[in-house]
Amino acid sequence: MVEGAKNGFVPIAICGMACRLGGGIRSPEDFWNFLMNKGDAKVKVPSNRYNVDAFYSPHKKPGTVITRHGYFIDDDLTGLDGSFFNMSAAEISRCDPQQR
Repeated sequence: MVEGAKNGFVPIAICGMACRLGGGIRSPEDFWNFLMNKGDAKVKVPSNRYNVDAFYSPHKKPGTVITRHGYFIDDDLTGLDGSFFNMSAAEISRCDPQQR
C-alpha cells in the first residue's frame, strides 16, 4: 500500500504535457484525435534517416532489417538543442541521426 493512498488510489496532478510523435502529432490534442481516429503513423523509412533499400532483406540476413517501414518523428533532427544535452554543434553534426 502506498502511503497517502485512499481506497488504493493515489491522487496525482498533471501540470503540463507536450509531445512530438510520428504522424504529425505536435500536441496532446493531436495525439487524442489520432487515437480516436484509430490512426497509424507507419511510414517508409525517410531517406534522411538511412538508406533502407541498402539494408532491407526479407530473409533475415545478418546486418539487415526485415521491414522498410517504421514510426518516425517528422521533425528535422538537425535542429537538436545541444545546450540541453551539453553538446557542441560539431558533436551534434557527427551524431548518428537515430540518437539525436
